[in-house]
Amino acid sequence: MNKILDGINLYFDGDKALKSKDYISAIEKYTMAIDIGMNNPIIISIIEKQQQQQQQQQKKKASELSLHTSIDSFIILQEAYQIKRGNSKDDDGSIRDELHVLESLFDLLEIDDANNNKRRKNKPIMDVNKRRTLGFRLTKLQQQAIK
Repeated sequence: MNKILDGINLYFDGDKALKSKDYISAIEKYTMAIDIGMNNPIIISIIEKQQQQQQQQQKKKASELSLHTSIDSFIILQEAYQIKRGNSKDDDGSIRDELHVLESLFDLLEIDDANNNKRRKNKPIMDVNKRRTLGFRLTKLQQQAIK
């Protein structure tokens, strides 16, 4: 715990040196504080936790923003979640995240279909196949979320 306090004190000393325009001393103090901080597992753990929280907030914000913009952004977001889940172990959080994106995507597709039904009778085959594939994925994730 003393090392953490030493690092914090060095940081504050660096601030004082910076305010007094002693740039060399400020750089030295900041560098020593960073060295102490980066070698401390507690601080590293706190930083990682903060980064994870920021990522979750960014994903949520992207999802909310894309709800008001385009279907394509949901498709991209879903693909990113699917790749992420493919590269790591299955966890409930990533299943829920991808499930949320897919459900929102299908909600948006229904609204889009209702609005464009009069203008477009035949959809390109690629759209139908992609939608069917995403529908299967949605069903699979819903089943996994129940377990």
